[in-house]
Amino acid sequence: MTAVGKHLRAIVAAGAIGLGLAGSCTSFAAAALSPVAEYESAKFRVSGGQDSYLSKTGNDPRFTSNGALLIMYGTDPAPQAATITADTPAYADKIIVSVRGEACSDPVRTTFGRWPHLVVSVDGVGVISTFATSHRWQKTSTNIDLPAGRHTFTITFDNDLFKGGICDRVLRIDHIALFDLRGARDRPLASARAFSDTSTWNLPASQKGTIVSNPFPASDFHDTESQMAISNSTQWGTPFCRARPGDPAYVWTDVNSWIDDPDVTHYHGEPIPLPASCHQATGSDGHLAIITADGRYSYEFWRADVASKTAQGISRFDLSSAGTGWPSTSSTSARASGAPLYDTDVRLDDDFQHAEGCTIPHASPDYVPPATQSDGDGGEIKYGMLFVLRPDFPVSGSPTVQAFERELQTYGCYVDDQGSSFGIDAEPGTDLPPTLPITSADLMYVRP
Repeated sequence: MTAVGKHLRAIVAAGAIGLGLAGSCTSFAAAALSPVAEYESAKFRVSGGQDSYLSKTGNDPRFTSNGALLIMYGTDPAPQAATITADTPAYADKIIVSVRGEACSDPVRTTFGRWPHLVVSVDGVGVISTFATSHRWQKTSTNIDLPAGRHTFTITFDNDLFKGGICDRVLRIDHIALFDLRGARDRPLASARAFSDTSTWNLPASQKGTIVSNPFPASDFHDTESQMAISNSTQWGTPFCRARPGDPAYVWTDVNSWIDDPDVTHYHGEPIPLPASCHQATGSDGHLAIITADGRYSYEFWRADVASKTAQGISRFDLSSAGTGWPSTSSTSARASGAPLYDTDVRLDDDFQHAEGCTIPHASPDYVPPATQSDGDGGEIKYGMLFVLRPDFPVSGSPTVQAFERELQTYGCYVDDQGSSFGIDAEPGTDLPPTLPITSADLMYVRP
């Protein structure tokens, strides 16, 4: 490719960004668990001439981190690398990279497929090798063991392809974010799998009934979305704040006091630890979950206000093997069905070895066990009903997406709340796209 050709590509791409960015991207606001550090890709040093990449600033910050991104056009056949060296202020055990791709196929060069391939390295050691397989922003992540100090982060785009007038394989990068999920390396972390082994959350769906074809019409599942929506934004995803020893603790006020299960989930007014960076989701549900430093309890809030230490509803779930994962009486929780946030949201530390919770637009005012309550407005599907993903569903996507889809095939999801669409809630920062190609036709019903 000539320098002139590359330059024309830069001009065309820059115009496309200015015209179409807001319509094709998803918000990547900072996760509810505050990052240890964030590195904007527009500040990376890129190999290759000025016509082989574009550092773009001034975009709408709702759609890219701080309104900036890096576009890597590649330097075929040589790999192209973007690098930044910076001081990481604290220990990190998770790295998340936000990327988008533009595909280009060549029947002769099939080794790397059609989407841009990237390798993320820390201090010269590769930690992520994946493809940017979407025109929308996607998050790719992995666990790391990174002490505080000076580190070099590199993203290598190694399968560039340009076919003049036909297609152009391009990699777009938003930013790199580092997280400390454990808070302190010597802090006990809640078991990824909560509750007793016999809890309904932990038993495979095949042990709970007969799996049959979905008897409910698509209209009971889909209202505003035709596919499964993933709510992992700071507005609707649940922030899981993981306390550490020594965090200050406060007594909260439960304004309604209608979570009235005295033996299991009722909040009795004890002080609750509050990590410094902890805050509720910004949407009207105001969800929040605080995990105690010993990993024993999950305090869960509906319409929380961290500033005033008040909430419209507070419940406490025992995550140990003594916990069942449901209230013992006809009671609600931060979920209208009585379900815990802990297993009904996909968490950053999720092991995908339990049933999930799913929302539908309209639920029945009645409910079935294990649900303990309903606020449904008239649909046929009841809280507590269990659905699984059909066994022949083509599992694909990132490792996190594949683990999630297999979880739905094995354990399924309980209908646990009403929402604007058929979907799953997730902790902000999870490596899940805004939607998954799962519809009601892909679901099967577990008949008790």
